[in-house]
Amino acid sequence: MIKSYKSKPVHVDAMLYQGETIGTFPDWLKVATINRFNGSSIASIVLLTKNGVQTAWAGQDYIIRYEDKSVDVMRKDAFEATFEEESE
Repeated sequence: MIKSYKSKPVHVDAMLYQGETIGTFPDWLKVATINRFNGSSIASIVLLTKNGVQTAWAGQDYIIRYEDKSVDVMRKDAFEATFEEESE
């Protein structure tokens, strides 16, 4: 028998990576950071995530912290299709 399902609400902390310096990161992101590159025209950050080592590219990826404190990287278009900002 086929049943219908819907996604459970998931609450995350997230930031669109824009090439910020490590000093401006929240503590949970500093802990996950392995390396950071900031060139003249591109910036990236290498993170230890729940899915292994991943790279986030400036302007293209969100860095996410889930309720279980795990960190992940998600493409900007996928993130914006999945999550909406909570009103305070």
